[in-house]
Amino acid sequence: MTFGSGKSSPPAPPERPEIRASHADDAPGARENARDRAVKSVEHALDILDLLARRKTAAGVTQLAEELGMNVSTAHHLLRTLQSRRLVEQDPDSKLYRLGVRSVQLGQAYLASLDIYAVTHPFLREAALQCGETVTLAALDGTSIVTLATIPGRFTVRSLGATTNRHNAHATALGKILLAGLPPSELHDMVAESGLTRFTPHTIGTFRQLEADLEQVRDRGFALDLQELEVGLGCAAVGIPNHRGEMVAAIGVSVPVARFDDGRRTDLINLLRKAAQQIATRLGYEEREVI
Repeated sequence: MTFGSGKSSPPAPPERPEIRASHADDAPGARENARDRAVKSVEHALDILDLLARRKTAAGVTQLAEELGMNVSTAHHLLRTLQSRRLVEQDPDSKLYRLGVRSVQLGQAYLASLDIYAVTHPFLREAALQCGETVTLAALDGTSIVTLATIPGRFTVRSLGATTNRHNAHATALGKILLAGLPPSELHDMVAESGLTRFTPHTIGTFRQLEADLEQVRDRGFALDLQELEVGLGCAAVGIPNHRGEMVAAIGVSVPVARFDDGRRTDLINLLRKAAQQIATRLGYEEREVI
């Protein structure tokens, strides 16, 4: 009992909990780790989609995890997430996974948005810059062959000939590489309608000669025009496949025969092949290894 004024002392205020400056989860290192984990999960999910795209058959979660060096539980979690977005689908009987309908829709949306001129122009310009020669892009349009772009090089080519079209396709490297990709019936119909006009003494003049030349084109993967459209002018061309492997466009280079010897020809063909492969990749073409 306390003696004094008779008044009791006021109660002491409750202790306030200590307020920390920051929580552990908000520390910079923790946030960076969380971001790293999120990025890694996205990378793993994309790896799964890429592997399924390269496979000819569906695969189970364990097989996918093993091939990707991934934990099975992680693969299972990612597959469930991808399945919820219809990017993959699971066979109800075999329980195997394959690409889903949404993956197909995304691919189609990308292809539909492509402008072939916009896609190819940087590569045409770079090829012309590297070789100094005139580089041309041609494509199939139904049963017609049209020239889409011509990028002049630093070496001037004086040509009196017309651009590649269905009426002179048999006499140009660009035309022949595109003709070589046609089914026999379509090739026959196009030639029957357009004819085989002789532009120079070197121009192919019969359907049998054309078939033999196109067979060589398919075997070696490039086409040549050796003064067949215009005396004094040569051309080499390679094809550009689309996402289905169909030869829908071609890139070629025109060179005066005076500087179109074997060595120069080989260098130009290699340059064209590189550009064509880059363009084909942008168009969705991929040489797949069958798994």
